[in-house]
Order: sequence, then C-alpha cells, then structure tokens
Amino acid sequence: MANRIILTDVDMSTDNVHLIPRTSLPQVIGGLSAGEYSVYDTGAPVTAVVGGGTTGLVDTFTDVAGTLLTAHTSDSGHTWPDMTSGGPSAVIHSDGASLVSSATTNGVTHLSNYASAADCYVEADVIITTENSGYNPWSILRAQDLVNWYAIGITGTRYLTVSKTVGGTSTVLYTSEDAIPVGTATVRLEAQGSTLRAYLNGVLATTLTDTDIAAAGRIGVRRAGGSTTNRRWDAIRAGDL
Repeated sequence: MANRIILTDVDMSTDNVHLIPRTSLPQVIGGLSAGEYSVYDTGAPVTAVVGGGTTGLVDTFTDVAGTLLTAHTSDSGHTWPDMTSGGPSAVIHSDGASLVSSATTNGVTHLSNYASAADCYVEADVIITTENSGYNPWSILRAQDLVNWYAIGITGTRYLTVSKTVGGTSTVLYTSEDAIPVGTATVRLEAQGSTLRAYLNGVLATTLTDTDIAAAGRIGVRRAGGSTTNRRWDAIRAGDL
C-alpha cells in the first residue's frame, strides 16, 4: 500500500485520527465516542455526527432460514419472547441473515427481553429491494408492553417515519419529505428525556419533543403490511445513551 500524508489546518495527534477501511455504504463504524467528526474519503471531506451510548442488544438475524423470531437468539444472547397474539412470528429470511414477515398478517409486534435505560437508542439496517409500499418495518424503543412505545420505520414509498403508540393507538410524529433510495438504509431513533432524535444513514433528520412515554422499556420490532421480502431487517442494535 502506498504511503499517504494527511495535511490538516490544526495540530493533531494519533488519538484524533481513526483509520477505517472503507466498506459499502451506508458504512457503520463502531467504537467511537459521541460527537461531530470530519470524515475524509478519497479527498472529499464531509461531516458526520456519531451517536454515543453503549450497545446492549445486537442481532444480525443470522440463523437457519425459516427460524421463527420467537425461537431465535440474537448475537448478544437476547431473545424475542413476546409477540402480538394471533399473528404468525416473523422468520429468518432464506438468506439466513435477515428478518422478514412470514404470512399476510398485518401489525405483529415482537419485543426482545433486552431492557434499556430510559435514555436509549435503537438502530437498524433495513434492506429495501423495491418501491413496494405494502410493508413497513418498524424498530421500537421504550416499549412498556405490546401497545405502548416509540418507533422508527420506513413507510409508504420509502419514507423515514417516526411514530408513537399509546394504548394501541398509533400517531405519526414525523415523515420525511424525500424518499429513501433502494438499497440498505440505516435508521436510528434516540430517546433522551422528552427529546426524540431520528437519523438516516448517520445524518440527523429531525428532533422532536414528546412526553407520553418517559419510562425505560424494551426494544422491539413491528412488521405491518403482510408478507413480503421487499423490506427486511438486516441487523438491529440498541443500547443506553
């Protein structure tokens, strides 16, 4: 590999520089402290905000194809024991490395046994293969039970959406103006006090204020719109801020 010299306008030590091999976008980089970073890629600087917090739940949904989510154990050792009654469980996709719905049943919620602090985040890599608007994958935090939570998802024709469900009644808090391109998108929702922050591919999309669900809760997923592989979870991560 050729030697490289990086010229900067400030004094920098090796503690200030992180050399990260490039992978396919969106690229998730772990192990960084919270804050704002300048990212240099092929000589073109951009700015990125790195969310802080510890990682408690990690699930890449790697398992035997067809395994029910209720029978699956995450990478971090957590399970998904609770789900909406009457609906079939989500299953591991035929690729053995992502999560999909298993039957045409609308609105099935799964909760993990991982309980985060009240100040927490959930982050998911979502695979979008077409513009299909019939399937909405939601990632949930602060779940008090199966009918009270905050969630971030991709809805309609690929729009980033934040919602809350209180007593089983859902309310949309935010929907993006621009559609998300087909591919893999990383969505992240942070809850800190009454502040909610939503990110798309590491970029802050919106900051909201809501006080309906303040207590610590569990992390979950919800699939709405029936059986399809057009939108599925590639991975999910969650932890405390």
